[in-house]
Amino acid sequence: MVGSMLFVLLALRTMNLSILVMFAPLSFVLVPVLSVFFFKEKINTQFWIGTFMIITGITVSLVNPI
Repeated sequence: MVGSMLFVLLALRTMNLSILVMFAPLSFVLVPVLSVFFFKEKINTQFWIGTFMIITGITVSLVNPI
């Protein structure tokens, strides 16, 4: 938890908050993917569909900012 806070503070020094907030949903992707490697869990098709939607949303937000 302390490590993630330090990472956020470091990221805030180099990026705008409006851009940094868009990357928050990546935790929904990274945690299950890392659990496959560390805990040998299986990931279903719904996860990959959700991952595609999250990454597409981040990409659209970065290409066409409000």
